[in-house]
Amino acid sequence: LAHFLRQEKIIGVSHVHMTGDETLMWSGALDNTVVRQAIDEGFLSITIWSKWFSMWQIFYHSQLLAYQDCLHRYQGVYDYVFAHDADDFFVPLDQKHKSIDYYIRRYCPRGTCCFSWEEFNPPNSGLTGEIGEDGNITDKIVAKHSRIPRAVYKCIHRTQDLFEIQIHGGSFWKQEGYMRALKTCCSSTLVPRIEAYVAHVHY
Repeated sequence: LAHFLRQEKIIGVSHVHMTGDETLMWSGALDNTVVRQAIDEGFLSITIWSKWFSMWQIFYHSQLLAYQDCLHRYQGVYDYVFAHDADDFFVPLDQKHKSIDYYIRRYCPRGTCCFSWEEFNPPNSGLTGEIGEDGNITDKIVAKHSRIPRAVYKCIHRTQDLFEIQIHGGSFWKQEGYMRALKTCCSSTLVPRIEAYVAHVHY
């Protein structure tokens, strides 16, 4: 979580709102000095979210409700929302453009822009060294080049164009087994994976 928050700040995110499970309160994660500082500065806010549905009912439904809560809580406060998890790391590949603002201005001045969501699943997980102050875990993963694209995406949406937010995908991606297209007034743009992607660091 500390690395995630560092990296979010480095890429230019204005605010992180975390919807957390009840276990977050006693896990010790909130005692970390980086996390505490982020809360004190107002960079991180947290809502504890009850699981209204069990795994065998509707797996994504409770998460989907939490996403709507986040969207409507900050609609009119922030220009864009980037729905992703603490094990998702935005990776810009253009050395001249590390800020997420560049990709927003280029690919989603309106509507939605979606990034390839790629698994980091090396056979032997681990890090090649200490993670830097920028929080970029992907830079230190042993098999960082074993990128496996998933069939769904991680997207950034302009809040004033959005009526309802979904977990994966944009307005023209509709995969079976995943949440349907989000309700937005505008089209979606897929950012080329050679320019930027989102790493799912899930060991």
